[in-house]
Amino acid sequence: METLVNFRGLNDFTTVNNRKMQANMIFRSGELVNIAAQERAMLFEKFNIKQIYDFRSSKEVTEKPDDDFTGVAYHHIDLMRDAGGHTASLEVFASNFDGQKADDVMKDMYQDIVLSASGREGLHNFMNSLVTSEGPAIFHCFAGKDRTGVAAALLLASLQVTPDQIMRDYLATNPARKIANDAILANYRANGLDEKALAVIETMLYVKQDYLEHSFATIEDNFGSIAHYFKANDGLGLSSDVITALRHQYLV
Repeated sequence: METLVNFRGLNDFTTVNNRKMQANMIFRSGELVNIAAQERAMLFEKFNIKQIYDFRSSKEVTEKPDDDFTGVAYHHIDLMRDAGGHTASLEVFASNFDGQKADDVMKDMYQDIVLSASGREGLHNFMNSLVTSEGPAIFHCFAGKDRTGVAAALLLASLQVTPDQIMRDYLATNPARKIANDAILANYRANGLDEKALAVIETMLYVKQDYLEHSFATIEDNFGSIAHYFKANDGLGLSSDVITALRHQYLV
């Protein structure tokens, strides 16, 4: 893929009960901005995508809106609306933090995605909408790694996909984003950013197993289990019918 970065279908997974994922029903990616014609055709002719879920902030959407796709429903869900400083630019982070602090900031962000009001509301709306909207869907943020990564992990967890496969999908972001990340780093280097700052930015351009594990540990510490987080009113507040419908929709 040249213009659609970090794209993949949530396919070929197996649940704890040995059920399989439906192929080509739901996809994840980075932002859908300036997509090449052949990749547009793949999305909307080959895969027949009918729903787009955009987890970016209102500022991100205003500055770089998704391409216009005829006959496709667009859903904007700002998962990090309540994030405050976590929406600062990479340059701001790089100028204030070292590598360890960058890791801490990332873990805080992953905690906010699952605990903040906007995160819980957004994840509820996302998963609820999947079972009330027709046709294959794609969800994304800017890079398709953090907000998208947590949403993908939780969706797979709701389907009872095994933890090792959930982590495998999450970590697949790193090779998928290497070319794009190298270009970002090269641009910062050309603009005079020092190597210490570049190292901080590099940390924040990739995912780490610790980040997703921290998100899941946060859920377990606050709700006892992922299953209770899905159903609790102060969690995602999803009905049993929604969870059942998700499994019916995405599993064979």
